[in-house]
Amino acid sequence: MSKLLVIITVFIFALNSYSQSAGDIVKKGLDFHARGDYDRAIDQFSEAILLTSRPVRRSVSIPGSSFQDGESTAGATILDRVRFIDPRTAIAHLFRGNSYFGKSDLDAAINDYSEAISITPGLAEAYVARGMAWLAKKDLERASADLDRAIRLNSKLTRAYAGRGLIRLDRHDMQGAMEDFNKAVELEPKNAGMYYHRGDARRVTRDNAGALADFDQAMKLDPKLASPYLGRGTIRLHNRDYEAAIKDFDKALELNDHYAEAFKNRGFAYAALGKTAESAKDIERALALAPRYRAEIDTNLKIISSWKR
Repeated sequence: MSKLLVIITVFIFALNSYSQSAGDIVKKGLDFHARGDYDRAIDQFSEAILLTSRPVRRSVSIPGSSFQDGESTAGATILDRVRFIDPRTAIAHLFRGNSYFGKSDLDAAINDYSEAISITPGLAEAYVARGMAWLAKKDLERASADLDRAIRLNSKLTRAYAGRGLIRLDRHDMQGAMEDFNKAVELEPKNAGMYYHRGDARRVTRDNAGALADFDQAMKLDPKLASPYLGRGTIRLHNRDYEAAIKDFDKALELNDHYAEAFKNRGFAYAALGKTAESAKDIERALALAPRYRAEIDTNLKIISSWKR
């Protein structure tokens, strides 16, 4: 075996060791992420990134070779410049971005998703993730571009259609939004979240019967998902069925006690029933969680107040 082949074999063995170790670390990171411990998840993914993408600068000592520790031959100089990228590096960036997203650190998330894309340009999931982050930042142009790109790379990514449907809904492209949500449901007919999104689009278009059917299906598929109860409660609120609406908002908040929209809408229902103390408490909680609701709350409370005159 030639000296160069021996050295390459040594480096490949080292790379495989890094990969196996990084794989275990990534699994730990995923466990932390699933528990909502995003800081520890980020630490794990960062370590995996370091292990798999750092420049390999090893002092290789092979008996009888010209590449002894500390030597500065032309061959050693070339190997010193080698940078091994494990295929899992991009995935680790993607996962770390997801943990940053979980912490609502959208800029850090976008940086990681962009790094994943730069390493693996065909990683459709990274475009979906970055698109959803842009959507959370209300940058609809960039979000749309990323989600379109993801769909071109992989036409079976449910979240890409759901995200693009939300963008189209925001742009009042109801037909386009429904096409995307229908596709999402078609791809994952047992995904409760997709039924919720389609139901919410139907609610916005005043197809209450269709919306309620989708919300009910979402509840059957995942009884622990809070959003369908919010959706059904919102329809009942608009229909002035306040007691039933409050029950739905109660259930949504039982499942997610940080659900600002559920606090807001329950506050409106209490206000309509004349329960001012309960309403004020819910409105205060909603604003603490989401100050962006201030204008909507002020407007709707004035409207509700006018009904009593």
